[in-house]
Amino acid sequence: MDRSGETPASFLTEKKRLETAKAEFQDLGPQKQKRLAALQAGRERKQRQHFLERFRIEDATIPGIGPKYKLILRTWGVEDEWDIEVGKISSLKEFGPVKLQTLLSWRQGKESQFRFDPSQPVDPRDIHALEQEFAQKAQTLQNTLRSGPQVLKQTLCVWQAQRRQGAGRLHSIANELALTTVNRKALRTL
Repeated sequence: MDRSGETPASFLTEKKRLETAKAEFQDLGPQKQKRLAALQAGRERKQRQHFLERFRIEDATIPGIGPKYKLILRTWGVEDEWDIEVGKISSLKEFGPVKLQTLLSWRQGKESQFRFDPSQPVDPRDIHALEQEFAQKAQTLQNTLRSGPQVLKQTLCVWQAQRRQGAGRLHSIANELALTTVNRKALRTL
């Protein structure tokens, strides 16, 4: 840090980044618990999603939706019944109201077969995905925090080197100015 009390902006920026990482790391536990609670609360929706994802569009016989239209749907990420949504399909120019209604009717027919089973726990795949996500976040934040002191030290070293270089340039310019002043005075006396 500067003798005048000024802290380099790059140091403050890095320090703020580390403080944010620390706060995020400390909040991982509560955030994970909230997400687990949301998974528990959303069991019916997830069961419905997994049920509908079993019905692949490419394998289905849907009146008026042949291979060309199935390919268009797949290109736009509509691969199974779960993906069939009014907003997604209506934005595709190849799918007018009739084809849209055909797809919605097909989904509704399959969806009417769905039965929520409250005795089923949260899908282990969803818990595993959540665990993986939070493990990755924790690892990234830990790496950031572990390297933080070294990064701060390097930031200060760079700043101090730049400061010394600037002071050296100022000293050199001051010497040149003094020499110029002496030379000017000497020329006046001639």
